[in-house]
Amino acid sequence: MRVVCWPAAPLLAHHSFGAEYDGNKPVTLTGVVTSIQWTNPNFYFFIDVKDPNGKVANWKFEGYPPVVLNRIGWKRTETMLPGDTVTVFGWQARFV
Repeated sequence: MRVVCWPAAPLLAHHSFGAEYDGNKPVTLTGVVTSIQWTNPNFYFFIDVKDPNGKVANWKFEGYPPVVLNRIGWKRTETMLPGDTVTVFGWQARFV
């Protein structure tokens, strides 16, 4: 499965993209989904990503609110599940 996810900040008014994310640090990562949180105000998911040496790091991603994901056709029990391999595009947080 291939998923592209942007932080919700640039499209929603509740916080500033520039305050939370570094527009100069885009990332594209492929990994295995380990956890999903369909919570308000944002959807979060975690993936295990292996570096070239085989070391695994768990990355956290923030996405749109669940109500928005439902409107665009995402289904909690189908669209993305733990164990799926996904590719994600986003920006690194300023404060990690």
